[in-house]
Amino acid sequence: MAKTKSHADNTKSGSEKIAVLSRRKVAGGGMMVKHTTPKTVSSLSHDYIAMQSPTSTIETLIQNLPGVVSASEGPLTTSFSTIHIRGMAQAEIGVTLEGMPAANPFTYSTYTPSLVDSENMGQVNVMQGSVDINSPTYNATGAEISASIRRPSDQQNIYVAASGGSYGTNKDFIRYDTGEIGHSGVRAFVSGSYSRSDMWRGEGDIRRWHVDAALTKNWSQGNDSEAIFGFTQAAQGEWLYPSMANWKTYGVNYGLNDQYSAGDTHYVGLNGKNTGAIYGALKNHFSFGHGLSLDAEAYSVEFHGPYYYGESVPVSNGYVGAEKYAHLDDYQNLPGYNPANSKLTSVEVSNWYTISSGLTLVGHWKHRFNAEISQKGCTSG
Repeated sequence: MAKTKSHADNTKSGSEKIAVLSRRKVAGGGMMVKHTTPKTVSSLSHDYIAMQSPTSTIETLIQNLPGVVSASEGPLTTSFSTIHIRGMAQAEIGVTLEGMPAANPFTYSTYTPSLVDSENMGQVNVMQGSVDINSPTYNATGAEISASIRRPSDQQNIYVAASGGSYGTNKDFIRYDTGEIGHSGVRAFVSGSYSRSDMWRGEGDIRRWHVDAALTKNWSQGNDSEAIFGFTQAAQGEWLYPSMANWKTYGVNYGLNDQYSAGDTHYVGLNGKNTGAIYGALKNHFSFGHGLSLDAEAYSVEFHGPYYYGESVPVSNGYVGAEKYAHLDDYQNLPGYNPANSKLTSVEVSNWYTISSGLTLVGHWKHRFNAEISQKGCTSG
């Protein structure tokens, strides 16, 4: 909320002086967002998000909201986090970014570090209870988390930020806003970031490269289009989960090893996660007058691996799933083969990807006392 006060002082000489004072105040530090719809929703605005760590994810930002419990593997992670809302587990919680489903369609795990940089987040909403009828998240039976990005600025500018912390943590971020291009009604932004951190337990590190971009076009009053794009590529070492005996013996040193020895499946070079995401959306809003409007959004979201792990494989009489083999193929010529050993140290690669795409159509009719009737259609695959 901004308040402006002007004061005119007429001196005896007839000259006039004007003093202008301005003050901006954000209610609740960005945690008290004004809502006009009859829904149970908690929101965080960009004013709050900008005061948090640049490496924040959606889960870490909302962990202090009512009913939310979240956890991750470390302060900087590129893999999924766990979250519960009012006792509802991950599979009952819908997650969307700009109207796109942002969870793995098979496991419902969320990879929010792969979605958007915190510097580009406009608002994060948590609906504790019934979800938005327009949301394309068929698993959201108990709660919904929705996030939006900051739109391109009306003025041309460049924003650069850098931060650092313990365990070799650093993040470098740059964003360029074009402002309105000529008098075309077109505005755009593109940003890029690089993050890195050492594993806080054991050997290995975490690296993340990310790009966000958006282009908006205002066609006329009440008619606009938006193209949104995001890309992430990340790599991190694998976490080893200690037993109580391991923790008492090694403490924070329990983890991957930086030096390889024969048969060591915990060598840092044999264990890791190379994950990434690519998403894109084309959003359109059409106003036909007389209270009639249409929202149309086409989207596609992909998450991919692989994960890889160190493993000891029997040279003879081992199993591939439930199928037993007599010998490994051409085992005598495999690197590292020693006739004195019955096993070989190898890497198990779990390559995976998921893709979710669809078209969401929502029609609105507002008539008289702001009553609204919506008709929605959605296809996805």
